[in-house]
Amino acid sequence: MPVRSSKPSVWHWPAPDQVLNDVRVWAQKQKRRLPSLEHVGTFGSDALVLTPAELEQRLTDGTRMAMELRRDLRWLL
Repeated sequence: MPVRSSKPSVWHWPAPDQVLNDVRVWAQKQKRRLPSLEHVGTFGSDALVLTPAELEQRLTDGTRMAMELRRDLRWLL
């Protein structure tokens, strides 16, 4: 999500590292609220909520999505 710069009329996108750090902090808060939360990862611009079994199925079903998940999924928790 874009954020305001120091000039009131200028918006810019946060750096990818800042976004990942913000999501990591959010994930840690969620883990404290919900101890059964096992993992949080990022993948492109998609928000996927999967059980461990669903993730395993997605990773091994031989689709292009499986290949891209294996290549690009970044675990934050």
